[in-house]
Amino acid sequence: GKLNHPLMILTSLAYLTAMAASNEALHYVSYPTCVLAKSSKLIPTMIVGWLVDTYRGWKIGHGDGKGMLGNAKTNHHSHATSTINAMEWIGAAFITIGIISFQYIQLHNQQQRNQSGNGKSSEMEGDSPYGLALLGLSLFMDGLLGACQNLLKAKRKEKSNNTT
Repeated sequence: GKLNHPLMILTSLAYLTAMAASNEALHYVSYPTCVLAKSSKLIPTMIVGWLVDTYRGWKIGHGDGKGMLGNAKTNHHSHATSTINAMEWIGAAFITIGIISFQYIQLHNQQQRNQSGNGKSSEMEGDSPYGLALLGLSLFMDGLLGACQNLLKAKRKEKSNNTT
């Protein structure tokens, strides 16, 4: 079978950019900030996936449906079934809130232990806007990675259905 090379390249670039951005962000933001941001990865993944599906749906109605994301005309069914309903959004929000709350409580407890252990206030430097922007880029690329992987899986499933 023929590989979708542009989509494979985009998937690889999304992965590499997400990893590089989050690693570079550690030079400009605290580790707990990085962990908290990456803990909320589910929401950007859902948002970017929804945006890609919406774009593909728009291309089906307004053009030839071809491009880097593959032949959208033959994949109309997968667009219709991949929409995210309100319960999934609510579930993702609760999961993210739970993870962030847990991480925040752990961070708060660790800071209290550090302060009581050495007798002086442990001053934490603020997170730089550049580091936060790198984390945002990393989360966006994580979302794009998920969308690309879903498209690759859909194309593979489509090919296996056409051969049987």
